[in-house]
Amino acid sequence: MAATKLPILVVDDQPAIRCLLREYLTDLGYPVTEAQDVGAAWAVLESAPVTMVITDVHMPGDSGITLLGRVQERFPDLPVLIMTGKPSIEAAVECIRLGAVDYIPKPFDLEKLRRTITDALARREAQARTARKHSKTQPMPGSESPGSTATGRPAVAGFKILSKIAEGGMGSVYLVETVVDGQARKHALKIIKPELMGAEEADRRKAIQRFRREAELASKVKHPGLVEVVEYGVFGYEQMPYLVMSYAPGVSLDRWIRDNPDADYRDKARILMQVADALQAVHVHGICHRDVKPQNILVNGELTTKLIDFGIARSITTRVTASTQLLGTPAYLAPESFTSEKLDHRADIFSLGIVGYELFLGIRPFSGANHIELAEQIAKRRPVAPRKIRAGFPAELQDVLACMLKKDRNVRYQSMAEVAASLERFAGGAPAGKPKVGLPFFSFDWS
Repeated sequence: MAATKLPILVVDDQPAIRCLLREYLTDLGYPVTEAQDVGAAWAVLESAPVTMVITDVHMPGDSGITLLGRVQERFPDLPVLIMTGKPSIEAAVECIRLGAVDYIPKPFDLEKLRRTITDALARREAQARTARKHSKTQPMPGSESPGSTATGRPAVAGFKILSKIAEGGMGSVYLVETVVDGQARKHALKIIKPELMGAEEADRRKAIQRFRREAELASKVKHPGLVEVVEYGVFGYEQMPYLVMSYAPGVSLDRWIRDNPDADYRDKARILMQVADALQAVHVHGICHRDVKPQNILVNGELTTKLIDFGIARSITTRVTASTQLLGTPAYLAPESFTSEKLDHRADIFSLGIVGYELFLGIRPFSGANHIELAEQIAKRRPVAPRKIRAGFPAELQDVLACMLKKDRNVRYQSMAEVAASLERFAGGAPAGKPKVGLPFFSFDWS
């Protein structure tokens, strides 16, 4: 005889919402108990077991967040889904940080709601089975099941969210923690905005498939100068793509530039050389980073660098489908980024040249009041020669930058390995030498 299902507790002050959920969940085979506020919900929880709580956030009196906190303290294994009208990433992360297994943005899609409930209950059962098995082999306090945190709280992909690191146009980055072999380890979790995946369901499926392919490719790139992609996937009601990367302490290169205006040229060359070497490893795997900029380069106290953010990296063979779609930060894009649908690794070389110019001189070689003006300057304007800005600027470094910033990608450096080799020679005290490219250097490389 099949076991009787425990009810799902629906908490909402709007009778129409409770009625809708009761009818839908009943049709799915779930018994339902209702409550119109936190007080009534708590009375239900104190009197009889339930299998899940679905609660609204905003209600008269105590909020759904208050109920979530009380459930976490009294019934830590009871899954709670939050209904909210907040923006998706912030809602998801905040609710999960507080202990909810997921969130449901209003107005909600009933099919997505079904999947969310099914997945949450399946995860709960799987974790319970793992915990029972683990308790038989290692019966010690504080033991954990995979996918849980040290407090027993749910987390994104098993990673407990500690704090927000950064937020940008592509998504948000959080400092997260997981426990491996009894040791807490920190990682960086990037959640990509779901609206970037497209509005239509078919477009979203294709975008998620593409994201998985590219994340898989990025996870195979191993280099000491790169943050490692350790996990990826999608989570939540909105099926938001996420990347979990190794956490690297340090400051962004743009901040380092501001804080160290008088640093030695050779130290700066070593920094740029490390980034070029890391990008060479990326390019060998057929990936264009496409967002090389100071904000995506970390520098620690030993001047060791880490290149971060594969969030918008694309396979070199990927084509941009519309001329208005610019992948990357305009101030650091190569000329062909504004005109060509198909880019290759040499676009990253130009971008790193802009980064190098800013690193050595404290200013960018191109500027504009808007994207159109900036694109015009990058495509046609000759930057000011470094030796005109600083009379003592090393001539060999000026030559290296000139070859990185060639408008024609066919006469730039043809690989990051060549860039790194020239910078290594200079940093080591030897002449960097004239870069070996198809055309000689002329004065018109600079204004």
